[in-house]
Amino acid sequence: MATLRASIHWLCLFPAFLSGNTTYELSSDWSEFEFVVQSKLILVEANVNDLTGYFLFDTGASELILNDYYFPPQHGIKSEDPYFDTNGLGWNYGFSFVKQFCWNNIKREKYHTPCVPMESIEAALDVTLLGIIGQEVFKNATLWMDYEHRKMIIGKNYESFQSFFEKPPHLQHQFEMEGHLPVLSVDIAPLEDLRLGLDSGAMMDLLSDRLERKLRHDAVAKRHFSLLGGSDQYHRSFYFIMRELETQEMFTLRFGKVGFCNLDGMRSYDIQIDGFLGVNFFRLGQVLIDYQTQQIAIWATMNDYTIRLKDRIEEK
Repeated sequence: MATLRASIHWLCLFPAFLSGNTTYELSSDWSEFEFVVQSKLILVEANVNDLTGYFLFDTGASELILNDYYFPPQHGIKSEDPYFDTNGLGWNYGFSFVKQFCWNNIKREKYHTPCVPMESIEAALDVTLLGIIGQEVFKNATLWMDYEHRKMIIGKNYESFQSFFEKPPHLQHQFEMEGHLPVLSVDIAPLEDLRLGLDSGAMMDLLSDRLERKLRHDAVAKRHFSLLGGSDQYHRSFYFIMRELETQEMFTLRFGKVGFCNLDGMRSYDIQIDGFLGVNFFRLGQVLIDYQTQQIAIWATMNDYTIRLKDRIEEK
């Protein structure tokens, strides 16, 4: 079996942190900007403590996480609970003090946030990475992304986008929340109703390694790869190519890749999911996520990813 290139999955689960008395706030109701894509992942520019640079946009991360090389941890402040990544590794982490944070129209001042090593992910992406922007930062906003044209909008709420679209979405669905993760139901024969968290920080879809035996005989092919988790360490794993993946009865992807990872750490914090939908979900077209109403809307476009959909999504 061939060994393929590494895959990045930077899920960050921090069950306890020093949040301070401030919260992330929108300074305006609308902000439109461009992002860059590196190794399929979404990088955005933000500013922390007067230092501007790239951050990984990660719906699978729980909050803002800083690179401890640029934002060293404060002495004497450590997490009480361990942090676990998708390779099953856990450890206690430090905190950096943020005087000011600014990501377009989202701002916050004077609080602590976790900091971890990011040398391996910087090397894998070939970019200087200041940190990761997770769900706590944007949970009170509505996000619209056009992956193909590298554009993103941060809006106040779903209603603020109504006049923006000329046509209704091709696909629309309510999602559940499991911890900080939006969760959708996915069928991968012979398994049904798998609960997968939406994770833009994953280069491919991932499932719990507990499901490997149940899918093995239905896989078209099996390949090895190296999985880079939030511990900043690589772990040898493998993925299957499955004939069909049906997501929430919205669309069915033919010959999709699913890797396998260790979710034991997440289960210890009572986050009950079966895996993750990676960044490919955002390649469907223009994607809107509203955490307040728990809605996802998709305006599908034809590209090298959506051409593998089982049924063509007709324009409305």
